[in-house]
Amino acid sequence: EKALGSTGGMQRTAADSPYYGAWLETAPVLYGELRTALLAGDLAKVGFLTERSALAMHASALAAGVVYVTGATLDVLAAVRALRRDGRVAYATMDAGPHVKVLTSGREAGLLVKTLRGVPGVLRVLETAPGDGAQLIEEAL
Repeated sequence: EKALGSTGGMQRTAADSPYYGAWLETAPVLYGELRTALLAGDLAKVGFLTERSALAMHASALAAGVVYVTGATLDVLAAVRALRRDGRVAYATMDAGPHVKVLTSGREAGLLVKTLRGVPGVLRVLETAPGDGAQLIEEAL
């Protein structure tokens, strides 16, 4: 459970963070680069940009005294960076909370799950995969 909900946290961040304006200015640039990387199927670039965006949001929030990260959150981020240093595909992202989501390739998923389960403080690891994509469903009348 979060001590401060996402809406209240963002309101406080907007009001009190000296970095909020910079975060808003960089968001459209990151979006454009991310869209290009997604369309190109460049997982490494998507991961890099996604991680950068999430960390920028949390940095802005931290500067306003809004702290969602925990020790376990930081340890997971460190494990993800260590995997990357070892040549693995692993990029972290987070919403307004302590939970880390990690982007990886299918062939790296098993190692990633094993590594994250070994991080002290991690309560559970859920493995998911991309769905089939958007589909138009016609309802029968």
